[in-house]
Amino acid sequence: MKKKSVLIIGNYPPPFGGVPRHIEYLVPYLVEKGWNVHVLSGGNSGIEYKNGFSVYKPNRLSKVYNLIKTFCRINKKCSFDFKSIRRKHPRKWLRYMIYISFGREIIEKEHIAIISAYNLYSYAPIGAVLSDEYNIPLVVTNFGEIYSMNNFVKNNSDLIKYICKIAKKLLAMSYHCAQSYKLLGLAPDVEVIPYGVDVEKFSSNKDGSKIRYKLGINASDKAVLFVGRLIKDMGLHTLLESIPKVLQTKEEIKFIIVGQKGELLPIALQLAEKYKHSVFVMPNVPFGELPSYYAASTIVVAPTQGERACGSLAAIEAMATGKPVIASSVGGVPEIVIDRKIGLLISPEDPDALRSAILSLLQDETAIDKMGMIGRKRVEEFYDNNKTNQKIELLFRELSGG
Repeated sequence: MKKKSVLIIGNYPPPFGGVPRHIEYLVPYLVEKGWNVHVLSGGNSGIEYKNGFSVYKPNRLSKVYNLIKTFCRINKKCSFDFKSIRRKHPRKWLRYMIYISFGREIIEKEHIAIISAYNLYSYAPIGAVLSDEYNIPLVVTNFGEIYSMNNFVKNNSDLIKYICKIAKKLLAMSYHCAQSYKLLGLAPDVEVIPYGVDVEKFSSNKDGSKIRYKLGINASDKAVLFVGRLIKDMGLHTLLESIPKVLQTKEEIKFIIVGQKGELLPIALQLAEKYKHSVFVMPNVPFGELPSYYAASTIVVAPTQGERACGSLAAIEAMATGKPVIASSVGGVPEIVIDRKIGLLISPEDPDALRSAILSLLQDETAIDKMGMIGRKRVEEFYDNNKTNQKIELLFRELSGG
């Protein structure tokens, strides 16, 4: 069978997060299935040739070059008029133009058979123009941008309608985000394909003893883990407020905070300095070490805030490792964490509710074990990345002609 080429437009790690991790999982699977894979990503490191695929992160010089090439060409083939975007959002328009030019080069050189673009705000407009110009099938995955970028998408509803018109398939990782188009008065057909994790890498068989030894946490200690970007959107501020409240009641509980550096890192470090034997902050932990941190924990907290959350990668990874999760009942998170069965759902941005949930769950070892087992089974059924990747690969084949 002749190899087909796919152009994926979305962030490839770094930075880290749900979409970059999903693309990082998906790309090797596509390569294994015989695809030539090309990823057009944010960043500025240039072209990187990986194991069987290419990642394009345009540097400054190439951006200028491609911008010059782009001027006056776009409206010749594209059915969408970008003048309003250029007038109201000039920097966003410049970015679109630059990446469209890069996409053209890749398409013309690599004979792309299908385009997959992520995020209605960042990359889907680029994919839509390229699909329109070259008559290539387009798959678009939306996230919480209709919730979080409400002003932009409402003020540029024609752009969103154009994307929906051009796309052959619209995807979302949760029903919550699939339904977000309703806020714009739109009702397109959206298929839900959850994002998966590596169920062998994240498993209940992992040993966390080395992490506990490294941090000075005894085998009998109860440990609460947070994994995510160290920013307010991930709800870290709620956890930081709740930690002193927990320690006032149970000073022997340990907290491990792991994630990419962000705005709340200084505050987290101050708390770790105040509670030297109870709070441990580990910024920028390599991905390969994350399973051991999950294994070292007793429970995991994911206090995400806001309706923009399509789901929670940390919750899925925790469940895969057999750990119960305390999570905010927002966005698509309740589709992942079933309350009282896999963990506990609480109100977002409520330090007292988080404190109560932590103390309640940690004193019930039977519930911890049972929730962990149910969570692991749920991941194996719905969030195994081999299954989710297979669905996407089969969709690509179907749309590109088999």
